[in-house]
Amino acid sequence: MIADRLRAALAARTPGDAPVDRIAPAHLPPGGFARAASLVLVHERGGEPHLVLTRRPLHMRRHAGQLSFPGGRVEPGEDPLAAALREAREEIGLEPDRADILGRLILHVPFAALLRPEAHRVERREAYGMDLDVHYFELDGEVLWGATARITWELLGIWRNA
Repeated sequence: MIADRLRAALAARTPGDAPVDRIAPAHLPPGGFARAASLVLVHERGGEPHLVLTRRPLHMRRHAGQLSFPGGRVEPGEDPLAAALREAREEIGLEPDRADILGRLILHVPFAALLRPEAHRVERREAYGMDLDVHYFELDGEVLWGATARITWELLGIWRNA
């Protein structure tokens, strides 16, 4: 089963480091970064694993129109898992205790599409005073990039080695 294979691979891995940990204080935004959490939702469709991505609304002040995992700000006193589940419920109608997904602006992306060599590229970019590898995925005219693409790339590496 896909879930068992992925669960075992995740349990056996050593978490990677976050480039944000290397940002010099002078390059941080005023007040630092907001605490946020995302739900990397993997489901099986037709015997193949898929990721669920959302498109951020165009009216949003930050990252408008971009593809992302369901997620958002961690509220004071809230743990990251609770925040990710709350945001997934708000964004795509996923109840924490159910696997049924409700809502519209959701993309189900097969792992096979993400694993195609031509779908992925990395560009070196300067951000926060550092040179970083920024991952991009081209998906039928849509671009997945930034933190969501980095997390996706790491997940695919775990999947390949599972």
